[in-house]
Parts: sequence; structure tokens; C-alpha cells
Amino acid sequence: MHPSCHESQVLDPLVRANIVDGGQTRSMENPTDHFPVKNGRVVRVSSGNGHSLRTIQRGERRTDSPVFLLIHGLASNARMWDGVGDALQESGYASVAIDLRGHGLSDKPDSGYDFDTVCDDVVGVLDHLSIDRAVFVGQSWGGNVVVHAAHRHPDRVIGSVAVDGGVIELGRVFPDWNDCERRMAPPRLAGMRAGRLESAIRATNGDWPETGIIGSLSNFAFHDDGTISPHLTFDR
Repeated sequence: MHPSCHESQVLDPLVRANIVDGGQTRSMENPTDHFPVKNGRVVRVSSGNGHSLRTIQRGERRTDSPVFLLIHGLASNARMWDGVGDALQESGYASVAIDLRGHGLSDKPDSGYDFDTVCDDVVGVLDHLSIDRAVFVGQSWGGNVVVHAAHRHPDRVIGSVAVDGGVIELGRVFPDWNDCERRMAPPRLAGMRAGRLESAIRATNGDWPETGIIGSLSNFAFHDDGTISPHLTFDR
């Protein structure tokens, strides 16, 4: 997958995850959140492409108002939308936040990370939930997914919101791909102590709401030995 923009935050590595057992991709059948979801329903949904995606659903669907489909950025997760989902619910709107394939607690297949397949996954979620059309909202790389989905599946998109998305011409910034990869590579955080990570996030983002802190921490798996690892790792 070719990167289209620089996700600069330490919690947004430019990579995809692949959980492998004996050389085979392993489906995450019953993953759980380290931070329990409040005010939402966690539902695993078939993408229609043979994989299972974690969704967080809030609010009650009504015939007189649209559903908002919330799509996170590269290497992020559905929890980043907790605050938005709560606000939409308080305003009377239903929302569905998705962990895209390879992200968060969704399945992590070896392939299918092109825009066409990712957009088809998203529409597959709508099909599974019997939602004909929705307002697509995406952040960063998710904004690019939203724009592509509007082009590929215009009949499913009521409206599009792209937050901090877009494409830059990397050749204008970097002399070659190797230099681009080296300079844009995220820090290797696997094995860091969970407490150290949380302290660093809170110290550098003191003005964030608690939902933002939890959204960022949810980019990582928390292990029994007290360490963390990104859900999306360097092998992709």
C-alpha cells in the first residue's frame, strides 16, 4: 500500500498489522477492548469479503435521519470516534464506527489493503447492517477512503466529510523512496511498558479529552507482562 500522507503522531505508524500463527494469518475471533466501550454496542460484522470487522454502534436508527459511518485514519482505530459518536447520539443520530481490516480489533489478513477493497469492506458493513446509504466521515487516511468510496459506491453515500485527509506528492519532498520510508517511519514501540506509554501520551496531550486519550491508547495491544505492541506492526 502506497502512503498518501504523513501521519505524524507517534500513535499513527504508517504500517499494517499481521497477526501470524505458524505462518498463517490468524482471525481475531473474540478480541476485547483494554478500555471498555461506554455508551455503545460492540458488534463484529462480516465485511462481505470473508473477514470480520469490529464495529461500535451508537444511537437508534430512524427513517427521518441519516446514519453516520465513522472511518479512522491509517494505523488508528474505531475508538478515536468515541467522542463524536457520543455527540451524535446526544443529537439524535445513529453512528457506526469501524475498525478497518488490519486495524484495531478487526481481522488482519495478509492482503486487501488497496482502496477498492477497503471501500468494499465498508460497504459490506452497510449491507450486513441493512443500511442503504450513510454519511461517510473519515479522518486522515480515512478521509481518502471516504473520497474513494464516494467515487466507487456513489449510490451508498449521502454525504462525505474528510477531516485532515488528502494526498501529497512525495517526490517533491523526498529524493527517493528509501529516504521517504526512513524519514517517515514511526518509532518502534513494541515492548514499551504500558504505564510509560500512557504517561507520555497524557504528558504531551494535556488538552485532550479522556476519549482522545483512550482512542490513542487503543492503537495498542496490552499484554499480561505489562508491555504493549501496536495493533499495526512493521511487517507490513
